Amino acid sequence: MLHQKPCVLISDWEWGAGKQGTSKGPDTVIKLSESAGFPFFNNHTITYIRQEQIIDLDESPMPFLKNGQQLYEHQKRLCKATYDLNNQGCKVLILTGDHSNAIGGLSGLCKAREGKNVGVIWIDAHMDLHSPYTTPSGNVHGMSMNAILGDDNVEFASNAIDTVSAGTWQKIKQLKHQNGEKNRVKPNHIVYIGVRDFERQEEALVQKHGIRCYYPEDIAEKGMPAILDETLNYLQDCDYLYVSFDVDSMDPSISSGTGTPVPDGLNLQDSETVLSTFWKHPKTQVLEITEVNPTLESDNEMAKAVAGLIHRSFGNS
Repeated sequence: MLHQKPCVLISDWEWGAGKQGTSKGPDTVIKLSESAGFPFFNNHTITYIRQEQIIDLDESPMPFLKNGQQLYEHQKRLCKATYDLNNQGCKVLILTGDHSNAIGGLSGLCKAREGKNVGVIWIDAHMDLHSPYTTPSGNVHGMSMNAILGDDNVEFASNAIDTVSAGTWQKIKQLKHQNGEKNRVKPNHIVYIGVRDFERQEEALVQKHGIRCYYPEDIAEKGMPAILDETLNYLQDCDYLYVSFDVDSMDPSISSGTGTPVPDGLNLQDSETVLSTFWKHPKTQVLEITEVNPTLESDNEMAKAVAGLIHRSFGNS
């Protein structure tokens, strides 16, 4: 593969989550990186996709797809920006607000690499495999992988979905497609690392499709380097990779500055190994870091940790 120049894409969309504040995450990470003298963000072009103000937040016309129409419009813009940067020869680092932004980022890569096998490596405490039909909250950051997989999991449906919600969800799922259905991510091209908090509906989809998962006990037994080797070997038939790193994959002892912290997460060394390995891999086209919420702590420990991880993992690239 040709050498790609790194570039940075910022999407501060936060209305896919139940707790607001992640819109401040990307800018806080950049500010702390610069104040610490880390050169990465000064060395690369930064593109911003800013969220627009949402009106009538207290009203929820789509309770099982909250802010669905606005989310679609924002993710469509993020999809186009990712598509454009990738086609310009960029290896893209995306810093995002909440994890629903993975829909736009991954859709953009799928469209830019039309008809190719795109592998997804999802480093997260959660599976994010709910759909509007199964979601307990209606928050789309818990549905982002389902939008990519494309299985509504109606066998486990617990919600009655109105036609507007169903139509909007279909548009969200279709963002990754171009000229038909060529850009669907195959279940055997998905790997989870660090998942440990999920509902039975999500687990049922993992079992149904045979999706590869590495749980905390697997990491403890094998070690992270072995997990990453296995992952890359498993995805060897993929032409390109999208890597999504949710900061709640890390243990809360590092920081509580994310909306959904879960015990038994990755330590800093394993997190650095993950980011460094995948960023340097020639098949990685997009690497996303998401869900930093500075409003949940007073000392920015999570943003500082992420700034340090970026510097140590690929600051000289």
